[in-house]
Amino acid sequence: MNNPWKDISLSDYENHMAMDSVQQLQAMNQMMKGQLNQYDVQSAMILGIAGGNGLEHVDTEKEGE
Repeated sequence: MNNPWKDISLSDYENHMAMDSVQQLQAMNQMMKGQLNQYDVQSAMILGIAGGNGLEHVDTEKEGE
């Protein structure tokens, strides 16, 4: 069985999710910001972020151990 999600382009998906009537891209961006800043950690693993939404909240100045 073919997965229909594989036929949708990333730009179509993100444009739909960012629509004023949907606002899921914005909500997920704010969730990512909260999750990245809630704890004082040195590293994080992020799964399922094909378009990079929320990665601007990663603090690249933190040094790992």
